Amino acid sequence: MTIFVTATALLGLSKLIDIISLLGPLTVVFSLLIAILTLVQNPGNFLQAEQAIQATENVPFGAGNNMAFWLLGGILFVAYNIVAGVPFMTKLGLEVQNKKEAWVSGIMGGVGLMSGALLLNVAMLGHVDTLVNVEVPVLYLAQQISPVLGLIFAFILLEEIFSTSAPMLWTVVDSVTKQDTKKSVKQGILIAVSLLSLIGAQLPFGTLVGIVYPFTGYFGIVMLVLFIGREVWENRKQRAVEEGD
Repeated sequence: MTIFVTATALLGLSKLIDIISLLGPLTVVFSLLIAILTLVQNPGNFLQAEQAIQATENVPFGAGNNMAFWLLGGILFVAYNIVAGVPFMTKLGLEVQNKKEAWVSGIMGGVGLMSGALLLNVAMLGHVDTLVNVEVPVLYLAQQISPVLGLIFAFILLEEIFSTSAPMLWTVVDSVTKQDTKKSVKQGILIAVSLLSLIGAQLPFGTLVGIVYPFTGYFGIVMLVLFIGREVWENRKQRAVEEGD
């Protein structure tokens, strides 16, 4: 995966966008498919979900094991995606033809992603007593529907890892380098960051998620506050100019 991600990022932004645009819809379609099939074939027991969650111990939720952390967990998920997505989407926005294309793409992508996430969480709640100790619960659900679907989703999962890692790798390198930085220097930094990521990936998956998601999410909350504050400031400034005229 490190080799594939590094090689793709080395191709540059345009090629990266072409590749990700082909893979992205697969994630949404298969997430919705697994969620719907799970809910139809075996919806599970939603009434016991809260008791099952409260009874768990030593599970790396990241935001906390207490039920009181559900709201914080939701906010951190949104904030994490802000940190991970905004820098890349900013560059991506420069590639669109007009504002309408940007709006339609943003809305469709957001609705698709959140629809899949919502339905998957609803499906998982019915099987929380089993899934709470599974590190990749969606893969488990796919395997319960059909071994063939489980195998297919295993490859989809690899695609998801790739389509997340490649843009983030490119974003990190683009953030720490200047526009006039030599291409060879950027490529060297990119490879170095890839190797550091490979070292970090040796940590257990659950532990890694429990560390990365919350801390990145807290940083994302700060970013959200700054975004909103800047928007309010710009609107007030514009209104003051209009009133002055």
